[in-house]
Amino acid sequence: MVERAAELAADGSGLLSPAGLSFCCQPLLVPAQQHARPPTDAPISGAAGPPVGDSRPIGSSDGRGSTNDASLTGGEPISGTEPVSRERQKRMRNSGRPYLARSHKFNPGKQFAPVDCHCQLRCAEKVSVARQLEIFQQFWDLADWQLQGQFICNFVYPMPTKRQTKGAEASRRAFSRCYYLPLGLQKVSVCKRFFLGVMKINSGRVEYAMKRKLSSPLGVMLPDQRGRRAPANKTPAQQVLHLQRHLATAPADGADGGATADCCARLYRQYCDRCVSEGRRPVGASVFRRYWRQARARRPARSGPPG
Repeated sequence: MVERAAELAADGSGLLSPAGLSFCCQPLLVPAQQHARPPTDAPISGAAGPPVGDSRPIGSSDGRGSTNDASLTGGEPISGTEPVSRERQKRMRNSGRPYLARSHKFNPGKQFAPVDCHCQLRCAEKVSVARQLEIFQQFWDLADWQLQGQFICNFVYPMPTKRQTKGAEASRRAFSRCYYLPLGLQKVSVCKRFFLGVMKINSGRVEYAMKRKLSSPLGVMLPDQRGRRAPANKTPAQQVLHLQRHLATAPADGADGGATADCCARLYRQYCDRCVSEGRRPVGASVFRRYWRQARARRPARSGPPG
């Protein structure tokens, strides 16, 4: 991914190479196993999309797929009342599709609306509404956080500040940013408000992408490292295995007529005594309680006393 992004990064002249522009200006075909929606290559004039100014979600009923599209939901239609899985939620969020989160909160997705910033650059005159819709669709058709971040980096350039009002040492602003949008094989300069409004992203998305780009020696956005490292408080696998073996040999809960909570506390004290005698470090009470409940659920239900 990093090597591909490096090929698409800006060359020495400060402009994108033709390969980079063609990549950033065309929808990306995502492998079928990712269940991403197929991009639309039809021109805007003949597309079956929503009319200009329509605020419907791009996946509602615009002819480009909906939440009941099996290719987007992993082969299972979504009725709108059941939350999607974590992986499907990630795919649909990255593609701007509406979905029902696991917290039962409905996310309407990204909705296209034409932008007219009325600025001195006359952005709306340079980029027509039809072209705005194309850029919006192409950005969200990437359906990948890393590729979307590289798309942002390819059209946002840091420039040295032209004027220092407080002196070079006292100024907190080291550089400014120039924003561009693809228009054919060229780029047109637009303002920040227009750039964010066309793709329906916030300034934090740009800040994160540029921060990852500046920290890369190749000048491309580094891959996201969130969730790739084991948490510091994760219970070691050896401790978990020892705990599971102990629970497998422990007596069934309530065998002596005690309450369930008292039985768990008593078993935890026995487990701690065993770990001390064996020179092991016991797990915490909350971890023990979680695995104890899992062990209870796997045990067959006991039949009542014969009547």
